[in-house]
Parts: sequence; structure tokens; C-alpha cells
Amino acid sequence: MTAPVIIAGGSLTGLMLAHELTLWGIDVVVLERSPGLTDESPGQAINTTTAELLDQRGLLAGLRGHVSPVQGTHFSLMWLDMSPLDGRHQPAMLLGHQFIARRLGDAAVARGADVRHGHRVTAFHQDDDGVRVRVATPSGEYHLHGSFLVAADGEDSTVRAAAGIDFPGAGPANCGLVADVEIAVADLPPEHRGSKFCPGGASTRRCRSGRGCCG
Repeated sequence: MTAPVIIAGGSLTGLMLAHELTLWGIDVVVLERSPGLTDESPGQAINTTTAELLDQRGLLAGLRGHVSPVQGTHFSLMWLDMSPLDGRHQPAMLLGHQFIARRLGDAAVARGADVRHGHRVTAFHQDDDGVRVRVATPSGEYHLHGSFLVAADGEDSTVRAAAGIDFPGAGPANCGLVADVEIAVADLPPEHRGSKFCPGGASTRRCRSGRGCCG
């Protein structure tokens, strides 16, 4: 494969794919529209399967300094007994996704991936030689030739729309709010600790301690 695989989107999915491809010696260019890494956390936890996949790739060890233990695992506030998994599997853990993105990006770049922040795919053309991508940057546009173009640019994917791939169905029926908050958990009253049922569709926010706060 002479031309690189071009990945549109440099969040967790795109960076994990970049890391996997570089393991096979494949050249990769990641085009991410945001100007750089951020401390904002789109998610605050990973499940057992994700933890084990990261561990298999040797990526989990560098993240443990950012991990908080979970208070337990529940389904609709029905708490599950996780003791049968002890010693056999990695546990679910509270871990800000921004730390995972940084770890994946560093690992992919160390293996040769070219991660370009502030570069946004605006159009592409596929032919027998691969795919030609038009990229917008703060300093202007350029064209990039690749063997494949992967759409990892989210639900409003520019690549999917340009390819004419339909996305049937309705929008989300509800929404949520994620906030990064620094707080001393010991100062919280008991009713604001742990996972709670929020009547009337109130949002659930999660503080950096990892404990859910109903509000």
C-alpha cells in the first residue's frame, strides 16, 4: 500500500483505528477539525470490554493515574454483582475520555501516524488509484491522495454526506449534559452522591471524583 489511509476524525474511534493500522505498518494520516487536544471530557467511564482492549494493546497502564474506581455497576439502578469477574477481567472504571484520546494519539504518533489538528475534510473523489481528499485548514486548502478514506467524523459526518450515504431515522428523543467540575466529594450532602433517579428528565452530571450527581 503506497498511499496512506486517511482518517477523517481524530477522536477516540479515529485515533484507535490509527493506532491499529500503524501496528501493521500502514501509513496513516488523521485529519481532525478541532485545533488541538482539549481537557473537556465527552465521556467519563469505560466498560470492562474497553478496558481489556486497551490493556491488550499496552495502553491501559499509562492511564491508571487518571482512573477512579466505580461505586458499582447498575442497570436502571438495579445493582449487579460483579464479584464473579474479580481476578478474571479488567473492571469497569471511571476514566475521562480526554485522557484516552491523548494516550491513543501519542501512541499512534509514536508508531508513525500523522495526526493533523485544525484540518477538516470538505470533499473527496474516489477513482481507480484511491481517493483524493480536499482539506481545509486555517491557512488555506490542499488536496491529499490516499488509498482509503475512513469516516470517523461523528454523527454529522461530512464524509458520509459527501458519499451519499443516507442516515434514516429520527433525531434523539432526549439529551444530556456533561460538565467537568472540581469538587470535594466529602463536602457533598449524601443525597447528591452516587447514581440517582432524576424525575422529570433532569440531567445527570458527573464530577471529577467520578460520582454521579443528580441535578
